[in-house]
Amino acid sequence: MSVPGSSQGDAGWWKGLFKGTQKSICDSAAAEPPRAPLAPGVTIWETPVEEADEAEIEEVTAAAEETRPTGAFIEQYDKRIASLDSAWHTEAHALRGFRVQIFSGSLQAAREVRAKARRSTGDWPVYLSSMPPNYRVSIGDFRTRWEAQKAQDAWMNAFPMAIVIPMDINLPMLDTKEASTSE
Repeated sequence: MSVPGSSQGDAGWWKGLFKGTQKSICDSAAAEPPRAPLAPGVTIWETPVEEADEAEIEEVTAAAEETRPTGAFIEQYDKRIASLDSAWHTEAHALRGFRVQIFSGSLQAAREVRAKARRSTGDWPVYLSSMPPNYRVSIGDFRTRWEAQKAQDAWMNAFPMAIVIPMDINLPMLDTKEASTSE
Protein backbone atom coordinates (compact mmCIF):
# COMPACT_ATOMS: atom_id res chain seq x y z
CA MET A 1 0.00 0.00 0.00
CA SER A 2 1.33 3.39 -0.98
CA VAL A 3 0.44 6.45 1.04
CA PRO A 4 0.75 9.80 -0.75
CA GLY A 5 3.40 12.00 0.80
CA SER A 6 5.21 9.20 2.54
CA SER A 7 8.76 8.23 1.69
CA GLN A 8 7.84 4.55 1.15
CA GLY A 9 5.98 4.87 -2.15
CA ASP A 10 6.83 3.53 -5.62
CA ALA A 11 7.88 6.98 -6.85
CA GLY A 12 10.18 8.78 -4.46
CA TRP A 13 9.00 12.24 -3.45
CA TRP A 14 12.60 13.46 -3.61
CA LYS A 15 13.16 12.59 -7.27
CA GLY A 16 11.34 15.71 -8.42
CA LEU A 17 13.64 17.99 -6.39
CA PHE A 18 16.51 17.66 -8.88
CA LYS A 19 14.61 17.94 -12.18
CA GLY A 20 16.02 20.59 -14.46
CA THR A 21 19.27 21.00 -12.56
CA GLN A 22 21.24 18.36 -14.44
CA LYS A 23 22.81 19.12 -17.81
CA SER A 24 23.32 16.61 -20.51
CA ILE A 25 26.61 16.31 -22.38
CA CYS A 26 25.18 18.14 -25.38
CA ASP A 27 24.03 21.15 -23.35
CA SER A 28 27.49 22.21 -22.27
CA ALA A 29 29.03 21.78 -25.73
CA ALA A 30 26.41 23.86 -27.50
CA ALA A 31 26.18 26.65 -24.94
CA GLU A 32 28.20 29.80 -25.25
CA PRO A 33 30.58 30.47 -22.34
CA PRO A 34 28.98 32.76 -19.76
CA ARG A 35 30.07 36.37 -19.72
CA ALA A 36 30.66 38.21 -16.49
CA PRO A 37 28.45 41.25 -15.93
CA LEU A 38 30.20 44.51 -16.62
CA ALA A 39 31.03 46.62 -13.62
CA PRO A 40 32.29 50.19 -13.65
CA GLY A 41 36.05 50.37 -14.00
CA VAL A 42 36.40 46.79 -15.33
CA THR A 43 38.14 46.29 -18.64
CA ILE A 44 37.49 43.13 -20.64
CA TRP A 45 40.15 42.22 -23.18
CA GLU A 46 38.64 41.09 -26.45
CA THR A 47 42.02 40.05 -27.85
CA PRO A 48 44.57 37.81 -26.13
CA VAL A 49 47.10 39.71 -24.03
CA GLU A 50 50.00 38.51 -26.16
CA GLU A 51 48.48 40.15 -29.25
CA ALA A 52 47.59 43.44 -27.57
CA ASP A 53 49.71 46.49 -28.26
CA GLU A 54 51.99 47.46 -25.34
CA ALA A 55 51.07 51.12 -25.72
CA GLU A 56 47.39 50.21 -25.40
CA ILE A 57 48.08 48.23 -22.20
CA GLU A 58 50.05 51.13 -20.68
CA GLU A 59 47.26 53.55 -21.61
CA VAL A 60 44.60 51.46 -19.88
CA THR A 61 46.83 50.93 -16.82
CA ALA A 62 47.58 54.66 -16.51
CA ALA A 63 43.88 55.52 -16.79
CA ALA A 64 43.05 53.01 -14.03
CA GLU A 65 45.74 54.43 -11.73
CA GLU A 66 44.49 58.01 -12.19
CA THR A 67 40.94 57.15 -11.19
CA ARG A 68 41.88 55.19 -8.06
CA PRO A 69 41.11 57.07 -4.89
CA THR A 70 43.87 57.34 -2.36
CA GLY A 71 43.18 56.16 1.16
CA ALA A 72 44.20 57.42 4.56
CA PHE A 73 43.93 56.02 8.04
CA ILE A 74 44.14 57.40 11.51
CA GLU A 75 45.60 55.22 14.24
CA GLN A 76 43.53 55.58 17.37
CA TYR A 77 43.99 53.58 20.55
CA ASP A 78 43.52 53.99 24.23
CA LYS A 79 46.65 55.15 26.08
CA ARG A 80 46.07 52.42 28.68
CA ILE A 81 46.96 49.82 26.03
CA ALA A 82 50.40 51.38 25.58
CA SER A 83 50.93 51.34 29.36
CA LEU A 84 49.96 47.64 29.49
CA ASP A 85 52.45 46.86 26.74
CA SER A 86 55.26 48.68 28.51
CA ALA A 87 54.35 47.00 31.83
CA TRP A 88 54.56 43.58 30.16
CA HIS A 89 58.08 44.35 28.93
CA THR A 90 59.34 45.38 32.39
CA GLU A 91 58.76 41.92 33.92
CA ALA A 92 60.87 38.84 33.27
CA HIS A 93 58.83 36.05 31.69
CA ALA A 94 59.58 32.37 31.88
CA LEU A 95 60.69 30.50 28.81
CA ARG A 96 58.93 27.26 27.93
CA GLY A 97 61.42 24.40 27.82
CA PHE A 98 62.26 21.04 29.38
CA ARG A 99 63.75 19.61 32.57
CA VAL A 100 64.71 16.11 33.63
CA GLN A 101 62.62 15.01 36.60
CA ILE A 102 64.65 12.57 38.68
CA PHE A 103 62.37 12.18 41.70
CA SER A 104 58.79 12.69 42.86
CA GLY A 105 57.72 11.93 46.43
CA SER A 106 57.71 13.23 50.01
CA LEU A 107 59.46 16.43 51.03
CA GLN A 108 62.11 14.75 53.19
CA ALA A 109 63.02 12.24 50.44
CA ALA A 110 63.04 15.03 47.83
CA ARG A 111 65.52 17.03 49.92
CA GLU A 112 67.81 14.01 50.18
CA VAL A 113 67.68 13.40 46.41
CA ARG A 114 68.32 17.08 45.75
CA ALA A 115 71.43 17.03 47.99
CA LYS A 116 72.69 13.91 46.20
CA ALA A 117 72.06 15.48 42.77
CA ARG A 118 73.83 18.73 43.74
CA ARG A 119 76.93 16.76 44.72
CA SER A 120 76.87 14.85 41.41
CA THR A 121 76.06 17.62 38.92
CA GLY A 122 78.58 20.11 37.75
CA ASP A 123 76.94 22.37 35.20
CA TRP A 124 73.22 21.73 35.61
CA PRO A 125 71.06 23.48 38.21
CA VAL A 126 68.92 21.29 40.50
CA TYR A 127 65.37 22.39 41.38
CA LEU A 128 62.97 21.31 44.12
CA SER A 129 59.34 22.19 43.42
CA SER A 130 56.01 21.23 44.90
CA MET A 131 53.38 19.35 42.99
CA PRO A 132 50.79 18.75 45.74
CA PRO A 133 50.76 16.40 47.57
CA ASN A 134 54.27 15.46 46.39
CA TYR A 135 57.53 17.26 45.74
CA ARG A 136 59.68 16.79 42.68
CA VAL A 137 63.36 17.21 41.96
CA SER A 138 64.29 18.24 38.44
CA ILE A 139 67.57 19.03 36.73
CA GLY A 140 68.57 21.53 34.06
CA ASP A 141 67.12 24.23 31.86
CA PHE A 142 66.90 22.80 28.35
CA ARG A 143 65.39 24.62 25.41
CA THR A 144 64.78 21.49 23.33
CA ARG A 145 63.56 18.01 24.16
CA TRP A 146 66.62 16.58 22.44
CA GLU A 147 69.01 18.33 24.87
CA ALA A 148 66.93 17.14 27.83
CA GLN A 149 66.91 13.59 26.46
CA LYS A 150 70.72 13.60 26.29
CA ALA A 151 70.88 14.73 29.93
CA GLN A 152 68.35 12.06 30.91
CA ASP A 153 70.55 9.39 29.30
CA ALA A 154 73.48 10.65 31.40
CA TRP A 155 71.38 10.35 34.60
CA MET A 156 69.79 6.94 33.89
CA ASN A 157 72.42 5.00 35.92
CA ALA A 158 71.93 7.10 39.06
CA PHE A 159 68.17 7.70 38.61
CA PRO A 160 66.54 5.00 36.44
CA MET A 161 63.06 6.56 36.81
CA ALA A 162 64.14 9.91 35.31
CA ILE A 163 61.76 11.42 32.75
CA VAL A 164 61.79 14.50 30.52
CA ILE A 165 59.00 16.96 31.36
CA PRO A 166 57.99 20.23 29.68
CA MET A 167 57.90 23.20 32.04
CA ASP A 168 58.89 26.83 32.45
CA ILE A 169 62.66 27.18 32.62
CA ASN A 170 65.14 29.90 33.48
CA LEU A 171 67.16 31.35 30.64
CA PRO A 172 70.49 29.53 30.36
CA MET A 173 73.56 31.67 31.00
CA LEU A 174 75.36 32.80 27.87
CA ASP A 175 78.83 31.37 27.39
CA THR A 176 80.93 34.54 27.21
CA LYS A 177 84.27 32.68 27.10
CA GLU A 178 83.69 31.40 23.57
CA ALA A 179 82.38 34.77 22.38
CA SER A 180 85.46 36.63 23.62
CA THR A 181 87.96 34.14 22.13
CA SER A 182 86.35 34.18 18.69
CA GLU A 183 86.58 37.97 18.34
